[in-house]
Amino acid sequence: MPQLRKCSLLLPYLLWISLPSVKAFPLMKAFNQKYQQLGHYSPIESKTFLHVIDYTESIDDFVSDFSSKKRDLQEKITENLKNGIHMDKNGIHMDSVRLTVLSQLFLLSSASIATAIILASSGLTIDINTVFGWGKLYDTQPNLDIVPVILGSLAAVPVILAGTLASRSDNRDFALVNFSTMDMVINLFGRRINNNLLNDENVSDHQTLQPVTPASLAMIFSIMIASMSGICEEIVFRGFVPSTIMQYSHSLEFTLFSQAILFGLVHISPKVSQVENKVVTISQTIIGFWYGIVYLLTGGNILPCIIAHSLHDMHILMKTWMEMNDQMDYAEYSVSNKLTRADKIELSRIQEDAGSKLSFETLDFLQKFFYAFDYDRIGSLSKSDVHKASFYAFLNDREEPDKEKIDNLFTKLISTRLKTDETQNNNDDSTSPQRLELTEFIRLILDLRANPKSV
Repeated sequence: MPQLRKCSLLLPYLLWISLPSVKAFPLMKAFNQKYQQLGHYSPIESKTFLHVIDYTESIDDFVSDFSSKKRDLQEKITENLKNGIHMDKNGIHMDSVRLTVLSQLFLLSSASIATAIILASSGLTIDINTVFGWGKLYDTQPNLDIVPVILGSLAAVPVILAGTLASRSDNRDFALVNFSTMDMVINLFGRRINNNLLNDENVSDHQTLQPVTPASLAMIFSIMIASMSGICEEIVFRGFVPSTIMQYSHSLEFTLFSQAILFGLVHISPKVSQVENKVVTISQTIIGFWYGIVYLLTGGNILPCIIAHSLHDMHILMKTWMEMNDQMDYAEYSVSNKLTRADKIELSRIQEDAGSKLSFETLDFLQKFFYAFDYDRIGSLSKSDVHKASFYAFLNDREEPDKEKIDNLFTKLISTRLKTDETQNNNDDSTSPQRLELTEFIRLILDLRANPKSV
């Protein structure tokens, strides 16, 4: 009976720690309401032009709506400047930063209280520095040993490498998670200052409608957010949670796997799709298992786990932010400076074929969209790039395009170009036979918009 009583106390504790329902409590409820008030930035409206087309009948509907909002914003900014009201000095969204930090502090404080209550209710000791061989939460004696720092840095390497490989994959599930990360980071830190584009007269709308952020400031906030996340989550999931589970189970293997699973479950979000939650939960569970191994291999020292976790999060934040800004700067420059005469002629043909359904603004948007996914920056897209761009363009559509449909269109467009070149004796080798040019990509997107499924 005493053992059954202990287990009945453990279950609500684990639910409290792991389930997103904890957000229903007052502090997290306020956090969610405030976060929703921030809204989902339309990336081409305020920070970037990598827009998710949201339940509109066509791309043109969105672009028209965007243009109206942009004009209203321009008028508002002009009026503010006349009245001596200036915009923020940087693009850091302080409300988002504060709420991110608050969520970590809430996790740490609630886990601390829950751990103390369950151990006290069970009549167990709360001295988690000496519990059943799981290890110690922290060293009570000052320790200036550099070894934990080195071990933590090394432990971050495989996690960073695995994340990098996943971000480069054209698998739709991985791509969805990557897009969510991009949106989160650009919403946190805004656009980066780029003096070269600001001085380029051909780039008419770059960074003039929103504050911009210097890279040094983004780095400072990345370190702060990553450190807070590393400290709070590791104390909870490599300290409080496994120590408590060990008190009940007396099994090192069970504790190791349990803390990893709980670490994965706590990253579930009700605001994202089931696909994203599945990928995130599995990946975070694996990461949690790895950090648990690191904790044990280092003799129960939590510092290497905190360092590895913080370095990984900081890498995600800064790498995503820098790469996104690099790509957006490249796209804005390319649209204004890289269009050839042949491109302009073909764009005119596309416009004529579509008629009034396709506006000039839509074409301009699609050009930026093309260059935004030109990761190799050679003016053409690989099949992997096209998959990512297509997934992003139809991210929130009720009917998303088939991968088979995308592949068939990709092959058809390339085949048509090769036949045309052969007929016209065109020996231009500037574009690879395995990559789509700008106008080919635009035709592919318009075709997918009209008929996303394979016949």
